Amino acid sequence: MSNHDPGTENNIAELIQAAEAGNAKAQTHLGWCYDEGVGVEVDHEKAFYWYTRSAEAGDATGQFNLAMCYELGTGTEIDCKKAFYWYEKSAEQGDQHAICQLGIFYEEGIGCDPDPVKAVEFYRKAGGMGNSLAVNRLGYCCEEGIGTEKNPALAVDFYKIAAAAGYATAQYNLGLCYDYGTGVRKNMALAVKWYRKAAEQGYAEAQCNLGVCYENGTGVKQDSVQAVKWYRLAAAQDDAIALCNLGEYYYGDGVKKCYKKAVEYYTKAAELGSSKACYKLGICYEEGLGVKKNPVKAFECFQKAAEDDYPEAVYYLGSCYYNGRGVEKDLGKAFLLHRKSAELGEITGMNDIAVVDYGVEIPDSERIMWLKKAADLNDDTALYNLALRYLNGYDGIEPDEKLAVKLFRKSAKQDHPSAYYALYKCYTNGRGVRKNRQLALKYLRKSAELGYPKARKILKKLESGE
Repeated sequence: MSNHDPGTENNIAELIQAAEAGNAKAQTHLGWCYDEGVGVEVDHEKAFYWYTRSAEAGDATGQFNLAMCYELGTGTEIDCKKAFYWYEKSAEQGDQHAICQLGIFYEEGIGCDPDPVKAVEFYRKAGGMGNSLAVNRLGYCCEEGIGTEKNPALAVDFYKIAAAAGYATAQYNLGLCYDYGTGVRKNMALAVKWYRKAAEQGYAEAQCNLGVCYENGTGVKQDSVQAVKWYRLAAAQDDAIALCNLGEYYYGDGVKKCYKKAVEYYTKAAELGSSKACYKLGICYEEGLGVKKNPVKAFECFQKAAEDDYPEAVYYLGSCYYNGRGVEKDLGKAFLLHRKSAELGEITGMNDIAVVDYGVEIPDSERIMWLKKAADLNDDTALYNLALRYLNGYDGIEPDEKLAVKLFRKSAKQDHPSAYYALYKCYTNGRGVRKNRQLALKYLRKSAELGYPKARKILKKLESGE
């Protein structure tokens, strides 16, 4: 609530007497005392009563506070139309907070029909009176093109004004602009600067983003200890991303590995709606990491995360159906889910659609399309599988041994053992390249070093002289 007399707690009897005598300012202050428990016990219904008295008597601050009661349901039932009415009354008297709040109501259509243009008008008016919340909201409207022409550079200017005034949300928004290069040249050092300013004021999202910067060494020297520190501060405010990131650390990055701790953080983040945390929790249940193995629980976690189209969860849910793990086996559902995961960008799903037998008809053209999509993303498995098809000419692909060798090489650069073995065979038999025993042996040894059984077996025979 807004505006109070800091000396009231020492003069509560006098304040009550003045309020009962009809002094509107005293009524507003007394309402605030009941709201905050200053000199009296907290009593939101009494606060609402006194705000009503002062508002009806024409006190702008009382009108604003009464509007907040109606908006939040403090001491009364939520009534957004009444909230709008009293904000409007307060705004007519020039209360900058009420003017800004009217902008929010018009922007979001609370207690009135949405009118983004009017919202911007109110933000400009309140912003001109020095209201940092309004200046920040005006920046957001410019960034997104709400009620005004989209202008990210102008948005940055507004964020800078509010940020310089110490408004944490604007500092965070300015950090985001520098982080993503929105309306300004990307500059991670400046992103970190503004994230830090907001984080030091306790702004959870800024604390989390600052943790990410320390984790990745972007805009600041990489420092896992600092990353964990900021994640913990954000997590203490129930920031789901920070909780999930802490789970990742205890899963094996940055701090001492402790799967039980990871599960604790994943569980809390999942309860707060993090799809990633829900998926990771499913992995823990599937593999028995920090919890007892439980395929049914794993399935439930994957299913929950898949509802939000989290790609890895959609894929794993399909695998549960494919293997009958935690649910009755259903190849048809497995295929549909793996195809959906591929559409969402999950590379493993793309590979599986190309090579796995789901017991359903999949056109060669679709199999190759997904292999090529995954190969375009430089996936080593897709490159290898696509190379095999060019080498031997199947699934509707015309043979092209030179292209096959090129693809095997790209896969081998990522230490794909089968790709090294395939290169050994190509150089041994002169397929797509000239025969070259020295290079063939080099690739064979590399494949064997990476654990490929066929390569190990052949190398052992060659070295023993068999």
